[in-house]
Amino acid sequence: VTLGALALLPVMFEYYFYPYDFTALCLFTLGLALMLRRRWTWFCIVFALGCLNKETMILSTLVFAIHFGTRRRMARTLFAKLLGFQILVCLAVKLLLLAAFSHNPGGIVEFHLLDHNLPLLRSAGPLAIIPWIVIGLAIVYRRAEKPQFLNDALWIVVPLLGLALFLGYIDELRDYYEAYPIVVLLLAHTVAMILGILVQAK
Repeated sequence: VTLGALALLPVMFEYYFYPYDFTALCLFTLGLALMLRRRWTWFCIVFALGCLNKETMILSTLVFAIHFGTRRRMARTLFAKLLGFQILVCLAVKLLLLAAFSHNPGGIVEFHLLDHNLPLLRSAGPLAIIPWIVIGLAIVYRRAEKPQFLNDALWIVVPLLGLALFLGYIDELRDYYEAYPIVVLLLAHTVAMILGILVQAK
């Protein structure tokens, strides 16, 4: 699975490739692993580095809030401290970067809903949607038997799609790096279930 995930990465390079892409993928995946293992000191360090690398690191905060906040998996005081830390760090890093690069040309965000995404969606035929439907069904196959952490983490696909629809190219796969390890692991569980391989969900 690991080798397959690495081998598929070049598919993400269709439009552009930036130096921070692999760093974003690495730090976000590492942050999820540390979160799952409750290694909070290391998670906070990785989270801060991830925010400095790319602002979408804040999506790990969504995973944290859903997984630990909705099912009371930790003390409320610790949850509030960790949530507050993540929000403050993300805001501080964003403001610092805006101040540091305020004189650079260009805007803060780009808007591509009208010039790229809507024309692309109008021109896409039904055959273009079928592979994504198959992948989606494979992801949710016997979802209740899969690790709850991965099921909770999958929710970041919603804001990622929204951001890509309005501010990016919806068909630019590098925009979905944060969801990549989650999707790969959920698909791996599906394949394991179909093949009858014993996988213990946590």
